[in-house]
Amino acid sequence: MNTRSYDKLIEVIQGRQAATQYWLQLYSQPSGVKLKQCSSKL
Repeated sequence: MNTRSYDKLIEVIQGRQAATQYWLQLYSQPSGVKLKQCSSKL
């Protein structure tokens, strides 16, 4: 595995972690209830 693809993998993982934190933040807010209902349909 070359370093370039490894760096890309790390980028993707960090991006997913950021997205997860973003969704968790939204979920912790009162308006997050609507988002939970929408995402459960997906």
